[in-house]
Amino acid sequence: VLHTDCQLTLDGQVAILHDEQLGRTTRAPRRGGSGGGAGGPGSDGGGDGGGGRGGDGGGGGAQQQDHQQQQQQPQGAVAEVAWRELSALDAGGWFGDGRWAGERVPLLAELLARYRGRAHVHL
Repeated sequence: VLHTDCQLTLDGQVAILHDEQLGRTTRAPRRGGSGGGAGGPGSDGGGDGGGGRGGDGGGGGAQQQDHQQQQQQPQGAVAEVAWRELSALDAGGWFGDGRWAGERVPLLAELLARYRGRAHVHL
């Protein structure tokens, strides 16, 4: 049995993503918020604008690069973003030791095709 959460994109694609907002797991900041990015697992994506990084303010170049990258990313609710934009986001970099960096948000159709005949799916 597979259990997953899905969100509908702006253009009607069914994406496998738990959160309705992009900020926590894709490092895309929320619209209208003052937070900078993902604060790590369990965070709501808000925070102090540091993109989940701590420290004393050193390494400003990396923070500036993160900020520029976030400005170019779609943000806000999954329902406000087209699949083309959502599929370009890094959905794994926030998690753990970085080995999932570069993973993208999958579509429900991809999951169903992968496990066809091998799993019971409850929608």
